[in-house]
Amino acid sequence: MIDDALAEVDDENVLLGISTYENYGSFDKNNLNIAQKPYIDKVKFIDKNNTTWKQISVYYEALEHFNMKEENSIPFAGYLLNLTKNLAVKLSDYYMSSLFLGGIKSDDPMAIDLVPVLTETGGGAQMAFLNGVSAASTEKLAGSWCGDLLHIVDSLPDGYEVIKCCFADIWKRTRYCYMMFGLNDEGLIKERQSTLYEAIPLSVFGMRGAGPMPC
Repeated sequence: MIDDALAEVDDENVLLGISTYENYGSFDKNNLNIAQKPYIDKVKFIDKNNTTWKQISVYYEALEHFNMKEENSIPFAGYLLNLTKNLAVKLSDYYMSSLFLGGIKSDDPMAIDLVPVLTETGGGAQMAFLNGVSAASTEKLAGSWCGDLLHIVDSLPDGYEVIKCCFADIWKRTRYCYMMFGLNDEGLIKERQSTLYEAIPLSVFGMRGAGPMPC
C-alpha cells in the first residue's frame, strides 16, 4: 500500500489476493491524493473485489486432521504438482533440504510449508529470510505459483518436470546441521557427512550478497 508499489503489479491474481484483506480505504490512509495515482484503477479493482469474498473459518475442521500435541509437521511425501505449469516438487527432497529445529520444543524437526510460499501474493516470505538463507534455498520461487492449480499425488505422472525447491532460513538451518552433523576438522559446520553447510546473506531487497560461504 506504500511507496507506489502497486504500480509494479500487473498480475490480476495478485490484485485478487490483495483484495481478500485490503480495500480502497487502506490505500487512501497510506497515500496522499490516492485518486490521482496512475494505478487508481488497480485500487478500484481491489476495492470492488474486496466485498465479494466470503470469510470462513476452518480452524475446528482442520483440528480433526491433525494431532498437534504429538505431530509438529505434516508428512512430506509424494509430489506437489503444478498442473498449470507442468512442474513438480518431490516433497521428501524438499523436506530434507529445508529441515530446521524449532517449534514448541527446541529440538522439533520441521520445515516451512512450501505451498504458502510458492503461492503468496504479497512478498511476505522475505520476512522469513531477513537474516539470509541456506545456499540451497530457492527463495526466488516465492510467489511464482500464485493462481496456479496445484495437486498432491503419491507418484509422479508423465509430462512433469521435477524442480529443485528449498526454503530455509540461514540460522535455523545452521542449528539443524550443527546438531545433526557437527563440525569438520577446521571447525566448519557440515550439512552431510562429506559436505559443508553453505549459507548466504540477502539484501533488504531480497538480493543475494557475496557467497556462498561455509559456516
